[in-house]
Amino acid sequence: VMLHRLGTVFDAIVKRGFRTYLTHLSPPQPNDCRDWHVSCSSPRLHTPIQRLGAILHITVSLCLNLLIEFAVWALLHHHDSRKGGTQYAIEGEIMKLANKVALVTGGARGQGRADVLHLAKLGADVVINDVDLNAAQEYDEELTAESVAAEVEALGRRGLGIEADVTDKAAVEAMMQETVEAFGQIDILVNNAGGMLHPPPNHSAATAPPDHYHYIMDINLTGTIFCCQAAAPYMQAARSGKIVNTASQAGLWSGHNSGGMAYKVAKAGVVHYTRVLAAELGPHNVHVNCIAPGFVLSSRAVAGGRNTPEVRDRLLQDIPLGRLGLPEDCAKVVEFLVTDLSDYVTGQCIPVCGGYVAF
Repeated sequence: VMLHRLGTVFDAIVKRGFRTYLTHLSPPQPNDCRDWHVSCSSPRLHTPIQRLGAILHITVSLCLNLLIEFAVWALLHHHDSRKGGTQYAIEGEIMKLANKVALVTGGARGQGRADVLHLAKLGADVVINDVDLNAAQEYDEELTAESVAAEVEALGRRGLGIEADVTDKAAVEAMMQETVEAFGQIDILVNNAGGMLHPPPNHSAATAPPDHYHYIMDINLTGTIFCCQAAAPYMQAARSGKIVNTASQAGLWSGHNSGGMAYKVAKAGVVHYTRVLAAELGPHNVHVNCIAPGFVLSSRAVAGGRNTPEVRDRLLQDIPLGRLGLPEDCAKVVEFLVTDLSDYVTGQCIPVCGGYVAF
């Protein structure tokens, strides 16, 4: 941006300066008086001293203009993006989240890792939370560095990995405090931890075992609530914050069957908790929204067979866009919800499902 500005100034001054200089050296022309910057009474420069003086005058004018442009650029560059939204351009990427700090739960693999890397590419420093920071190994998800935090650092941002169980309120509060102590602030919270894990043979609405129901409710809904409660005081104090919770299409409709009851109810709870929290935090300029992914090819879903021809063909019959989702599809919607693009959006649930809207 600065080089473009300086080039424009240089081009304008050189064209104008050389035209002026050549006019002074050349014999008077009939239309000289029509040129707005040449006076009919302007003396012609015939001596070497006069010519040298003209050259110096042009050079000094050029340098002064370049210095002024550089000063303006420097002031803009140091403008606090938290207050006015200066966006930096680095290697063609618009750094929408420069000077922002994000925390992503369940960020060691799959959808959470995609969110982490996408936010880092937008300029944010990112805290990666997971109950196991080596979780990618479980589903053979290949990293580009030794850890997700190292991947963030390879993108030129600061990364910090924190192992913590989001269902443990004390651990969540300690994680939030560590984040603020390390980076000085918390601007963005993406609650991604959860899932339909370890389903028992019978998990219907009428007969699901209590222990599995409590487990699924804890990792999906209770963990989300604990993280939001831990981040809220910091965001309220700063009068700024973006929270994105992760629901699911399963939380928006029954699926025409009673299977997976605990997961469906937990994700429905995430949607409504998002609305309730948005109403509370809106007056503090804190935005709370959620996404409802459809059938996304995360590493865990792929390991579970979602991308096999038989399963894929069955699912594609109900997806108008004709393909299964990728983790990056969700990360792009998270981008919308954590940048100034969504400054008048709160309390909403956005399906990311390729048109698989069945409610």
